[in-house]
Amino acid sequence: MLAIFSLLIFFQAVPPDTVVIEPSHAVIVAGETRQFTAQALDAEGRTVDAAEPRWFVREEGVITVDADGLVAAHRPGKAELVAVVGGKPAYAEVVVPQLPPATLTARLPVVSVLAGTTVPLSVAVRTRLDEELPGARLRFSTSNRRIATVDSDGRITGMVPGEGIVTVRAGRATAHVNVSVTENPAVGYQIAQNRVLVTAGDVVRLRVHAVDSLGGSVEGVHPLWSVSQRGAEIHSDGADGVFVAERSGPFTITAAIGPDLTRSIVVDVAPRQYNA
Repeated sequence: MLAIFSLLIFFQAVPPDTVVIEPSHAVIVAGETRQFTAQALDAEGRTVDAAEPRWFVREEGVITVDADGLVAAHRPGKAELVAVVGGKPAYAEVVVPQLPPATLTARLPVVSVLAGTTVPLSVAVRTRLDEELPGARLRFSTSNRRIATVDSDGRITGMVPGEGIVTVRAGRATAHVNVSVTENPAVGYQIAQNRVLVTAGDVVRLRVHAVDSLGGSVEGVHPLWSVSQRGAEIHSDGADGVFVAERSGPFTITAAIGPDLTRSIVVDVAPRQYNA
């Protein structure tokens, strides 16, 4: 009797030859669920009785799985689902595709666009789960190119005084922005910087100051900033350009105020001194 009992224990302890997850590959939309099963097989491919599978997920955040193999998708990405039966693992790939745009908002940084200047359109795209889609493909159009034009990056150029509408589309989401173009009283433009002595690694803020014929300040200039040499970068922060150089040397910074209107300065960057 003891020998029979030992034989039963021996056979129960033998792990399956292979474990198979069904399905082995699945695409699940964020917010939805899918049931997975794990099957234990012997060397002949026949189903064998085995312990209940234990479920795991390797990539946290994309999906979760409960003790019964029910997978819930949470955010776009790829994840590997793992089931372990009798010490034998099996794997399945789960893909959560990017949700399409559901809502779109767009705004201008100014009340009105000065004729002859360009301003950036700020656009935010979100999914139905209220997640941002920073890489969404945007399409721009304008109701009246004589008043205002818009390029593929969403920069609006005021042509002549008047009113127009710029439309932004991302998938099926749409937003409309009223654009008012006014006369430009500026007669002079100058780039100013917040640091006189600049060393490598310093953060330098630059801004274009526009003045009218009486020397008064003209607001509403939001240039497109660029730097011509390698080893430095500049990006826009509102109307300002934020410049950082990784190395020493002279760097030419250009502010594109309008299609035919630019100003440039040279910033001399000194080597950074390190204290011993």
